[in-house]
Amino acid sequence: DGQVLPGATFDNVISGTLREYPVIADVDNDGQAEIIVTGWDGVANTVGGTAASGQNGYLRVFKTDGSSWAPARTVWNQYAYNAVNVNDDLTIPRYQLNPATLFPGEDGMYGTGDDVRPYNGFLQQQTVLSKNGNPVWVTPDVVTDESLIHSSVSGNSVTLTVGMMNRGDVALGSPVYVTLYKESVSGVNKIGTGSANIQIMPGDTGYVTVTIPDIRPYLPMINIIAKINDNGNTFLNHPECDSLNNELTFLNPAISLMMEKNATLNGTPDNGTYPNPVSVLYSEDIAYSIKAVNVNTQTGTVIIRDTLPAYLRYKSNSGNPLSALTVSSSGNIPNRDVLTWTLTGIDSQKDTTVYYEASPMEGVCASQPLFINKAWIIISDTIRVMTGNRTYHQGAGVGVVTFSAGFGGQLYNAEPQAVDYRTSASEGIIIVPEEGYEFTGWSHDDYMSLRGKMIKAEKNITRYDTLTVYGNVELKANFEPETYPIEYILNNGENTANNPLTYTIKTGTILLEAPEKQGDIFIGWTGSNGIIPQMQVSIPAGSKGERTYYANFRNSGREETRENRKTEENVWSSGNTLYVKTLQSGKTIYIYSADGILQKQQTLLSGTTKIQLPGGIYIVTLNSSIGRKVKIE
Repeated sequence: DGQVLPGATFDNVISGTLREYPVIADVDNDGQAEIIVTGWDGVANTVGGTAASGQNGYLRVFKTDGSSWAPARTVWNQYAYNAVNVNDDLTIPRYQLNPATLFPGEDGMYGTGDDVRPYNGFLQQQTVLSKNGNPVWVTPDVVTDESLIHSSVSGNSVTLTVGMMNRGDVALGSPVYVTLYKESVSGVNKIGTGSANIQIMPGDTGYVTVTIPDIRPYLPMINIIAKINDNGNTFLNHPECDSLNNELTFLNPAISLMMEKNATLNGTPDNGTYPNPVSVLYSEDIAYSIKAVNVNTQTGTVIIRDTLPAYLRYKSNSGNPLSALTVSSSGNIPNRDVLTWTLTGIDSQKDTTVYYEASPMEGVCASQPLFINKAWIIISDTIRVMTGNRTYHQGAGVGVVTFSAGFGGQLYNAEPQAVDYRTSASEGIIIVPEEGYEFTGWSHDDYMSLRGKMIKAEKNITRYDTLTVYGNVELKANFEPETYPIEYILNNGENTANNPLTYTIKTGTILLEAPEKQGDIFIGWTGSNGIIPQMQVSIPAGSKGERTYYANFRNSGREETRENRKTEENVWSSGNTLYVKTLQSGKTIYIYSADGILQKQQTLLSGTTKIQLPGGIYIVTLNSSIGRKVKIE
């Protein structure tokens, strides 16, 4: 009946024949033994005050209340039970195993002190045995780490995919559960549970996705704990050999939602109640508030930094708290006001709010975009995060253009842009393909114009800053694997059709076949594989770059290196030096920091130019919006 009765005593197990005994078997096929007990309470049934022949009989099945019990067979067929005289399907073996059969024991050797006769046990239930006759209890063991945790935040919704690897000896059965907790594992801190109808075989990794539709009720929250093999009510949901490695604590991926920056338009009717975007004109003031939360586990310092756009100016002495505020200049052209508050002694998970006002510069009109509103929050020099919301004020009749990158590349300087109706977005976005990929153009889906007209989807857009924008639209940068040529210098030999002329980073391993030449014998390839002829040459999967292979023959040798082959422009680094190779003078190199801020630009002469830089990651472009990521030591 499901009761949990630790240490209970039962008096209704009387037997009139004195021969009943408890039976051990796996009655529910859960991989663990149960104890079956029969009996009666010693009270005869009565009918109308007259004793009847019947008595009150009981059948009780006892099982574990959560801890793991050993495996057992599912059968116990008779009073004189022995494990060797009945099969698991209740058939009787024609030739049963000798109960006295000797097994070598743990050391696997006969004739030593640990030899065993595991079947020499009358009225004894059998568990799982190894080939040496020892009891075996094989279980899974699932573990996770941060490399197996993937998260995405969309608005207030958070989706977490938790991977787990099975390091045990048997599969973890279906369903597989993961439960998320806030800060510590307890019932009141449970956030949500996800499951997947999968089995995770030994050595394999399985994934369970948990979606939190609205994470705000759990904020403030610094850490999330993922507990695997936990269905939110029972742990372990499936038996494991180690229950101490099932938890992983990681930083809440939605901590930006705890940081807010809001704007109120002052000096106009219905202050701040206009839906964004709203037109802001010269002489009007915008009141800003920025809220930050100390998401460290200890009391610490919170730094709030906000850089105004070039067409807004900080209103003197409007900052609050003024004593913690430093106003500086960005030093860039055009110059920008930078506001920095340093707030000390902020308790863990406590919030603090700062305020200031800004006004448009003279000459800024309603047709210009004004501000897309985010600020940086730095917590005790360890956590750096932007405010989670976006508030912007801009001119009337404009659309917002947002930018995203498909698989195979990244974008820099790609903040959303407010664009007037039937104009184009501003240049300045840097497109950086990953190694082995190339940019193939921009695209957008169908969208509604500000005039209510459907604008059809478009792709293969070479330059986003020449595309006419009619409303709110997302432009996506698309990338495909770069195609690299494979050149064969055959010295009048004939190549096989199986040797490809191109490949990509996604191509599988290529094994070059031998060419043929009448009256001569092929002795190997040289070139991209080295200067020593090799009969077996491969281009491993995941390779990059152009390839050239020379066919070498026993009698005629190989064709000499071709002269005047075109040398491509190139950018590379070594140590603290950036090298730039150009084919003609007059090209301009632009060098940006990893966060998209221009660090240096220089007009180049033809040949190789050396530029020394401080250590770090840089994005480099040559007279185009296509960039390359380089590392300076």
